[in-house]
Amino acid sequence: MSRRYDSRTTIFSPEGRLYQVEYAMEAIGNAGTAIGILSKDGVVLVGEKKVTSKLLQTSTSTEKMYKIDDHVACAVAGIMSDANILINTARVQAQRYTFSYQEPMPVEQLVQSLCDTKQGYTQFGGLRPFGVSFLFAGWDKNYGFQLYMSDPSGNYGGWKAAAIGANNQAAQSMLKQDYKDDITREEAVELALKVLSKTMDSTSLTSDKLELAEVFVLPSGKVKYQVVSPDALSKLLVKSGILLHVLASGDCLNCVRGPLICNTIWSFHLSIYWKHLIRQFLNIFNFGDSPYNSFIMSLLSKLRCITVDVTGTLIAYKGELGDYYCMAAKSVGQPCPDYKRMHEGFKLAYKEMASNYPCFGHAAKMPNVVWWKTCVRDSFIRAGYHYDEETFEKVFRRIYASFGSAAPYSIFPDSQPFMRWVREQGLKVGLVSNAEYRYQEVILPALGLNQGSEWDFGVFSGIEGVEKPDPRIYEIALKRAGNIKPEEVLHIGDSMRKDYVPATSIGMHGLLLDRFKTSDAEEWRKSGAVVLPDLEAAKEWITSEKSAG
Repeated sequence: MSRRYDSRTTIFSPEGRLYQVEYAMEAIGNAGTAIGILSKDGVVLVGEKKVTSKLLQTSTSTEKMYKIDDHVACAVAGIMSDANILINTARVQAQRYTFSYQEPMPVEQLVQSLCDTKQGYTQFGGLRPFGVSFLFAGWDKNYGFQLYMSDPSGNYGGWKAAAIGANNQAAQSMLKQDYKDDITREEAVELALKVLSKTMDSTSLTSDKLELAEVFVLPSGKVKYQVVSPDALSKLLVKSGILLHVLASGDCLNCVRGPLICNTIWSFHLSIYWKHLIRQFLNIFNFGDSPYNSFIMSLLSKLRCITVDVTGTLIAYKGELGDYYCMAAKSVGQPCPDYKRMHEGFKLAYKEMASNYPCFGHAAKMPNVVWWKTCVRDSFIRAGYHYDEETFEKVFRRIYASFGSAAPYSIFPDSQPFMRWVREQGLKVGLVSNAEYRYQEVILPALGLNQGSEWDFGVFSGIEGVEKPDPRIYEIALKRAGNIKPEEVLHIGDSMRKDYVPATSIGMHGLLLDRFKTSDAEEWRKSGAVVLPDLEAAKEWITSEKSAG
């Protein structure tokens, strides 16, 4: 449908959408992340520099941060040639205002003026939208410190904390969780670096991969725009604890010489550094008695990654399957199917489809929607319901849309806190699930489980072409985690056959959750598996001495 309406910025689709503007917004998703945070004593901007080749000559100027006037600066994400045009336009507008009125241009007025220019490029034929988004940081006498975000459509809004560019949704989710109204500029810097380190595509955050700028007021009353130098950035990264992940990665002994020489690391992370160093030392010499014995003897000290099953472990279905099939049928004027017959019909149809076309048709190159349409049609037939093609198409669209959204699912209250806690310990979090691509792209983010803030990588059967209980899906997870050893990974799931057995068969640690008090749980325990009621109990077990056995 979109192809009929996406050739012009001036043509609305029947749904009221301007596709060219949406495509421009998509282009911004390929750019490096930029984050802005408003504090009570300034505004902080931080951006990820995308280094596309080591052969590129390092630029002496900034790539993500630009000064517009003495009191206004901006961070950029998108097509830089488009950004240069708009930045020069903003600079001219600011100087014209100053020349006319002998005072700095109010920040919001400058932002609105520039956004009017951007909006004009969406309204006239023969033009294309600017493929760039901005974060504006500034101060004026009217409203003090301000932070604005604008997109290619010409819309803008004031924000306390905002993110643009790649992984902006994950960054926005973390900012929403951790931002405080009374945050200071120093705390804002630490928060911005923390969020960027967990959402950027690169595996490590160093001073050559980012830019940091601040807008604040000097004691004299003059507004100051300052870009932090690479050396100062390195010290900030150490102070915020981001560089400590090198120590926690298991390469501690290889890093001893560096931290001992570096007075900054020594002063900021003495206690944490020695905890990791002593852990490595005691492991090598097998010292059993130590003041750090409680730390050494927990499973947590041996892990570098925790993988988690999704359905039944992190999220669950709401209601019964028949509810959604019944609503779909009623929405097109059909009688409500029998719940029990519908459920049994679906189980048989799903089992046959999974056998004939495993991994949601991955090997047969069957489109996801075709796989589900065949399964749903067979479910109705097995339940004794036969619809004509037009009616079935309407019913199926409703069902497919429902299960491609967050509507049929609920997230367990301990899922998000547990995953964030694991990442705070310096461990990676991976998802291993017999699920199709919509889990990764739509359902989990809609439930608040975002890649970058709650989990680091996913292994989904519909994408990989391997499904549980095949142990190969866990081998893929080990590679995604950075080719780490199986004994450095704990897998948590809710199925002995699909989770515990295949994971432990390749050397991983295993843990089962019995959230619904199933009758099989006692048999799991007799077979030697650790079975716990929820992730809160799993957290306590992982950090206890019992887990090291």
